[in-house]
Amino acid sequence: VGYHGTPPDTLPPQYRTLGELLEPLADEERSRYELSETQWRQVRSSLEWRTNPEWRLAQLGGAARTLRGSYRKSYSRFSEFVPPARVA
Repeated sequence: VGYHGTPPDTLPPQYRTLGELLEPLADEERSRYELSETQWRQVRSSLEWRTNPEWRLAQLGGAARTLRGSYRKSYSRFSEFVPPARVA
């Protein structure tokens, strides 16, 4: 992805990265957005995941590549996932 006048895979200075936009959530809040074991199994069995699992992970240092209307129905094929925050 590139923007007019910027090198590929870089954001112009006026844009913030996805990682800068995400707000930390408390454990009880975050659990509302986590996939169930069944959902995670469906993601891992999709052709998209088996072809290139890295493509399904949100690039926190760049722009979001996917904007979808329904993560409830299309999560197994088209969604990007934010990896859980690392615990220090």
